[in-house]
Amino acid sequence: ELYDNYPRNYVTDVITKQILEIITQKSKLLDGFIMNYAAVAFALFRLRGLEAGASFIQTVVEAFLSHYSTQSEALKNIKADEAVNLPKECNNIITLLGYCYNFGFISCRLIYDLIRSFVSSPNELTTELLLRVVAVSGQLIRGDDPSALKDILSELLVHVKDLKEQSPRLQFLLSTLSDLKNNRLKASVVAVDFHPLKKNIASIVKSAISIEPLQVSLDDIKNVDTKGKWWLVGASWKGNMDSAFDQNTDTNKASTEILETISLE
Repeated sequence: ELYDNYPRNYVTDVITKQILEIITQKSKLLDGFIMNYAAVAFALFRLRGLEAGASFIQTVVEAFLSHYSTQSEALKNIKADEAVNLPKECNNIITLLGYCYNFGFISCRLIYDLIRSFVSSPNELTTELLLRVVAVSGQLIRGDDPSALKDILSELLVHVKDLKEQSPRLQFLLSTLSDLKNNRLKASVVAVDFHPLKKNIASIVKSAISIEPLQVSLDDIKNVDTKGKWWLVGASWKGNMDSAFDQNTDTNKASTEILETISLE
């Protein structure tokens, strides 16, 4: 009803901001609670189309990156002997994105990009985020690309070797990723089952046009200001307009010089 009575962009923006306001809490939220909002966003994506879904994902990931940057900087200022007690905004948002992946809202491409960024700098924050991703979407990640999971584990082991000491939580992460790679993930690690809710949502959106999961990368989201909206056909030309103009200018200049040389001869 809201979409029918008001401009689509306004409604999508308001719903996205409202969901983020609810999810982005300093305390850890229950998985089942977050999962419901991921289901709502997925349903709107299927019922209202690509623009609504892509805009939601763009805003959510931008919010995550903002909180992630802030918390990463705060972590650098914590002394080695101090207890680490970071707020849970990043934890809650990554859980939301994990369930969006589970519902088929986004592809594994964005999830793997996020995982690789966490693996490249192992610390208390990234360890917690990796454990969240594994708990929410571990089995699906392994099913989509087992070889990539093996490479990620190898990369993490390389970065871990550079650390002076490994925290118990980091050791637990390594053990959990190894279990996931070998398809022996413990039931105690796995988050709330999303399949019953996914079936309910499927019955709601069965009349909607089938849409593939969004094939967006982390770079697409980071570079949206320079390369344009990644979900619009041809938007990537926005970031290449200056270079294309320069190239065209150089070509015209070269052609002029050739003509001048010919006329002198």
